[in-house]
Amino acid sequence: DLMEDERGRYLAEALEQADGIPRYFMHLLAMDSGSRPHTLQLMRCGLAIGNLVYMHYKQHYRRVRPSTLCPGLVPPFGPPRHPAFPSGHSFLGHLISLLLLEIPGVATRYGTGMTKAGRPAGQPIAWAQYDAGVGIDGPLFWLAARLARNRERIGVHYPSDSAAGRQLAGGIWNELVQPNGIPVPTLQRVLAMARAEWT
Repeated sequence: DLMEDERGRYLAEALEQADGIPRYFMHLLAMDSGSRPHTLQLMRCGLAIGNLVYMHYKQHYRRVRPSTLCPGLVPPFGPPRHPAFPSGHSFLGHLISLLLLEIPGVATRYGTGMTKAGRPAGQPIAWAQYDAGVGIDGPLFWLAARLARNRERIGVHYPSDSAAGRQLAGGIWNELVQPNGIPVPTLQRVLAMARAEWT
């Protein structure tokens, strides 16, 4: 159904997103590498950490791509040779969103929830809130969900792949930002410099 009803409308966007996830976040945040270089580095940290994590789980579960079981889906490229579960694009989109929301200036402008005046509330996100999907409605999460959905539209992921990517991103983010979580000094340094760019 997605191939017949939606792929044509979203194909150009999906192709751009295949290897250009940070560009979409940069456009949403109205920034470039010159104006906020450390924020871009934070996104790259998310990509580096994320690629290791989701590939580990892909190799563990080894789920075949939808287009392997149904060749009639005819993906416009590939399909990727690594397994489907969890969705890497969903994982990366959600992890980058969560890391960006660790920057108070980003959370204020692009955070979850809305004030009575219709502006983002910018409240910090807690793991329980993210895990339950409560109030996860801001523009960064909208973009992450769109990245995931486009991969379903082109026939290389199931909705459950996208949901698993979202869930896994939350768990990893929670471990990265907790005081007693996984220590990643480089990530903490980059995050501190990115926060300074949004004061």
